[in-house]
Amino acid sequence: MTTSIDAALARRLVARLPEIERLRERALADKTVGCWLEALRTGGWEPEDLDRMPASLRLTDRPFRLAHHVRGVTQMAIGAYEMYEGLYAGEALRLDYDVLVCGALLHDVGKPIEFAEQGGTWGWSQAARSYRHPFGGFAVASRWEIPPRVLEIIAYHSTEGEHFPRSPEGVVIHLVDALNFTPLLAGRT
Repeated sequence: MTTSIDAALARRLVARLPEIERLRERALADKTVGCWLEALRTGGWEPEDLDRMPASLRLTDRPFRLAHHVRGVTQMAIGAYEMYEGLYAGEALRLDYDVLVCGALLHDVGKPIEFAEQGGTWGWSQAARSYRHPFGGFAVASRWEIPPRVLEIIAYHSTEGEHFPRSPEGVVIHLVDALNFTPLLAGRT
């Protein structure tokens, strides 16, 4: 997608998701910002809403917001990358840093399209009646020419991807995504 990004709006987003600055390829960082801004605009949100939007509709009663979740998944993915590089340098498994970090940053980019708020109560948007966030996120990221290996992570990170082969980076994102929020569900019925 060849569209200009409002610099002030981009700064407001990066203030919420500062790990965007950890991407090594500047053009990929700009596209990542563009994806988030498009998803937010599509859902009728502002960057600051990431600080109050739930990470999951199963956790609306917890102070665990989408910005926390995306940052946590990204930080855990970077930690996994550093661990693999330190322990397995020269081995057969090599993770692509920018694919991994971009996949972590964008895995839930479809949630601003999937969620709605009415009277202080969070629920599903009209769009979510047709598709879940991996599909909305994939569509947005495709328009921004995000690399296919990252698109795969977005599409397959959740339960929708259980029957598809995941790349090594996709496996890491799938697992750290679950590790980042599943313990918060423990003990709930």
